[in-house]
Amino acid sequence: MGKKFVIYSVLVIGACQVYAAQRKEGLLSDGFPKGTRIYKPDKCSNGYTLVPYENGMILIIDMKGNVVHSWEIGTERARLLANGNVVVMKGSRIVEYDWDGKVVWEYEVPGGPYRGTDYPSPGFIHHDLQRLSNGNTIFLYHEEVPEQYKKVIKDPTRRSTQIIGDCILEVNKDKEVVWKWHTHEHLDLNEDSSIRAREGRRFDWTHANTVGVLPENHWYDEGHKEFKPGNVILCSRQLDEIYIIDRDSQKVVWRYRGQYLGGISRAHEPLMIQKGMPGAGNIIMFDNGTDRKTTKRDGKAGIDEMTVVLEINPVSKQLVWLYQDGKDFYSAIQGTQQRLHNGNTFICESTKGRIFEVTCDGEIVWEYLMPPFPGSDEEHGFGTRPHRYPYDYCPQLKKMPIPEQ
Repeated sequence: MGKKFVIYSVLVIGACQVYAAQRKEGLLSDGFPKGTRIYKPDKCSNGYTLVPYENGMILIIDMKGNVVHSWEIGTERARLLANGNVVVMKGSRIVEYDWDGKVVWEYEVPGGPYRGTDYPSPGFIHHDLQRLSNGNTIFLYHEEVPEQYKKVIKDPTRRSTQIIGDCILEVNKDKEVVWKWHTHEHLDLNEDSSIRAREGRRFDWTHANTVGVLPENHWYDEGHKEFKPGNVILCSRQLDEIYIIDRDSQKVVWRYRGQYLGGISRAHEPLMIQKGMPGAGNIIMFDNGTDRKTTKRDGKAGIDEMTVVLEINPVSKQLVWLYQDGKDFYSAIQGTQQRLHNGNTFICESTKGRIFEVTCDGEIVWEYLMPPFPGSDEEHGFGTRPHRYPYDYCPQLKKMPIPEQ
């Protein structure tokens, strides 16, 4: 029996059949290490993939799953830089390592390290960071909402709890704070959250999981000022909403909740596709679908939990493209996607440790299952937001011979 991958477009609505046998293709083929299960070189955007393991290492693998470089560093978020360095989150610190694993720069949030028992002031770094083109670093940290801001809260249970929000912080190479933004100063503390406050328990109000800046884009060129390059994009997992923040005024100038399957549910990784890429200017996101059955914003119940990768036109907020595979594609937490140069989309189904690449027609042309971390009794690794890079992305990779395809 075939599996249906639904492709939706403002111009075309269609479905294509991709047979289940495709998933097994390559499993028994010679020349494939255990991790790579499907590889169709002529249809792929070939390159190297950065694969972080939160419990102790970062790998760079080729398309066949061969490890070409590694760092013995555990992190939930790693970014490979154009000079071959890698920048990661480690507790309350951001640390940059060179190709050989030497620390070359680090920044610690004022207030001391997070020890897991309380929230130091102002907070601790979590979920996401980006190294910007000007050398600055933008990232998220948790912080407790000050008491004076809680006075506007109508629900007495919520008002009496310890409420944890988020701050976006941008620092330069000299470790100076050059921009910051607090959720409690700009978002409604009475707004419904996907979790409820409970008396005597800490209330994780916003739980932001993605932060970045808008690239140059044709929408701004055409007069849509809310999409000014450099404006900040933020995703709140608990509020099921994506925001664009005007860097100068700090006002929220764009919001997205969506309508497909009742709206986004615990989404991650909204990104505006860069100029020169297929879909340039659209926003693509990983909509986890966690607790989709309890998401009744459209008045409907009983929708199965399933993950969807959505691409939208940010001006009309209309759906342009999506990828879904019913219950066979679902990650309750984390997850990522990336538009590739040939128009394919790179996806990580985190909880299954499954990383794959699909064409615009939904065909899986590369699939890799993360091996378990050495010494672990798990069946596979956990995907902490991997990323695909071109073969010549940094000098160290450029020196390597292009792998045989």
